[in-house]
Amino acid sequence: MSSNEKKGSEGSTETVEDVQASPPVPDQKPKHDAADDSMDGSSVWECVKQNPKAIFYSFLMSVGPTAFGFDNLVVGLVASMPGFQMVFGDMIDGKLFIPSLWLALWNAMTAVGIMVGAVTNGYVQDRFGRRWSFSLGGAIATVGIAICYISDRRDSLGDRRNMFLGGKILLGAGLGIFQSTSQTYISEIAPARIRGPLLSSYTLMSVVGQLIGTSIVYARVKMLEPSSYQVPLASQWAFSGAIILIGLIIPESPVYYLKKNNMDKAARCYRRLYFGTDHTAAITKMKETLDYEQTNELHGKQSSLLLECFRGVNWRRTRIAILAVSLQQCLGMSYVGHCAYILQQAGMAADRTLMLMQVAIAVGLPANIISWFLMATLGRRTIIFHSTVAVGFLWLASGIAGCFSGNHTALWFVGIAMIIIMFTFGLGVGGAYPVIAAEVSASQLRAQTQGIAYMSGGFSTWLFSFVVPYMFNTDEGNLGARTGFVFAALCALGAVVVWVEFPETKGRSYLELDEMFDLKLPARKFGSFVFGGEAGKLGQEEGDRKDAARAEGV
Repeated sequence: MSSNEKKGSEGSTETVEDVQASPPVPDQKPKHDAADDSMDGSSVWECVKQNPKAIFYSFLMSVGPTAFGFDNLVVGLVASMPGFQMVFGDMIDGKLFIPSLWLALWNAMTAVGIMVGAVTNGYVQDRFGRRWSFSLGGAIATVGIAICYISDRRDSLGDRRNMFLGGKILLGAGLGIFQSTSQTYISEIAPARIRGPLLSSYTLMSVVGQLIGTSIVYARVKMLEPSSYQVPLASQWAFSGAIILIGLIIPESPVYYLKKNNMDKAARCYRRLYFGTDHTAAITKMKETLDYEQTNELHGKQSSLLLECFRGVNWRRTRIAILAVSLQQCLGMSYVGHCAYILQQAGMAADRTLMLMQVAIAVGLPANIISWFLMATLGRRTIIFHSTVAVGFLWLASGIAGCFSGNHTALWFVGIAMIIIMFTFGLGVGGAYPVIAAEVSASQLRAQTQGIAYMSGGFSTWLFSFVVPYMFNTDEGNLGARTGFVFAALCALGAVVVWVEFPETKGRSYLELDEMFDLKLPARKFGSFVFGGEAGKLGQEEGDRKDAARAEGV
């Protein structure tokens, strides 16, 4: 027993007797616990030097987000290419365009595919492992890309559009599988001290994929022959092939085998991921975390793990992960993807609109890298909140400029505002949302929680992708850049949600987060909470309540 402190928001300190709520954790700490080094005093550089293999495999898995960014953008951006519009579009008053219905369907049904792939992937990951799930996502995406590629060979316009739609749905299913798998895997193998940057690399590598895709499209936008859009579509096979190969060569996550009580295979996988560590102690500590969750959060039940995500304290954790992944839509990320098309419709040349899009995506790279340092110093919750507020004001300015759509200067202002929005997004929400979504997940339920979160993210993408074209397109709402007003309001709502729901997870081990969620701390108090007396007192009360409930058969 030890005394502990809880620091209030005003800086006061309260000390009480410590009574442990959970099974005692051994006081002896291994010389270097790679899985949980958050409190061992080592620097970030020392952690990098001690864990090169785990970092290497984490970056290999980041090919998944790269492919996600590339595929998602390319299949959407080809709609702004004149060559594509000649084959799949309509002409009104001598002007080629894609009807709102088909723009909405192509974007929205890709999101439906992502939802299906992500939500089923929790079962697939726990049944067959993370590595096979990753390869499966790549294989499904490969087939979807092939269907999109040959869709222009159909004779009728309706058949071409429908076949392209079918390919996008299948591609989306593959994207949903390997994007959620990559985050599950990285969160389970990343050393705690650099877990934030490694998880945040999801956004960085996604931006890299978007930048590659935009560059390929930009280089071919003035071509009118079918190869103008066929080459960008075919180039997606390079990423899906790499994903299949990576899934075959990476070691399995030790957590997968620990959940199956196979300590020997877990230890072998651990040795492939780390060296110079006390493997036995590290594996034991991982098992203790899983056992703690099984006892205190899953109530020892062997019921559906998917349903457990919606029960008790796990529902709060699942809800936060859902909100974190979905928040980017409130900040207008689906709308940003259409800005090139909107500016074209307003009179700007196609090559200039794609140049602006390319710059907007490019600035996301340094912004995301800067977010790693901001996360380490200011924390996840802080930078998410402030970037949400800042993006809201930028959308408000863009909406005001949209009221002067006939003005050439106003058009350029909207384009430049898009660039600043992408940079601001990358500094906060873009860098931190995959981190907080993974860190709040319980270890026992991480695969399921990530699947649900990215399924919900897919649903929000579907919703916005379907509705937003009806807002801005000339044949429907015709708001154009004035759509910025809508996203300014959504950013204000998002800021409230972040303040109320998002906890600070910086510097916390998974076991510490388990205990803080069990104590039902308000989100704003996670950052200042210090384990000890108050934790013990509240934990004992919570533990007694759970024991009484289990004894009564509740």
